[in-house]
Amino acid sequence: MIELTEAQEGKILRRDCRGWIELMAQAWYESGHAGADAYPGDALITHLRAVYDACRDANMENMDDVSLLGFNVLRANTARCGADDVTALVDYFIRHARSGNAAYAQAWIDLYLEEA
Repeated sequence: MIELTEAQEGKILRRDCRGWIELMAQAWYESGHAGADAYPGDALITHLRAVYDACRDANMENMDDVSLLGFNVLRANTARCGADDVTALVDYFIRHARSGNAAYAQAWIDLYLEEA
């Protein structure tokens, strides 16, 4: 088995994160979501990077769930939710996704964002 140095692992993680953010940005701007076109690129990168890091720190490996959370964060920010609300949304989703209940969390997040 090949052993990677810490620097090599970091480089791989950065490359994976960058690739995921590029795919998410393209999907977001093409989504037709109200306000998607007006989302500043630098903020989008910052917000998606925070999602990626939070999911990595929580050992979430299901990229479908990570991507769904990324869209939730972008939707919440578009709805002008406060930073504390977005953080709570991320924590809520991660907690449920880690126990296999991402769909349950998503249903409640959808309801919350409809009211925001």
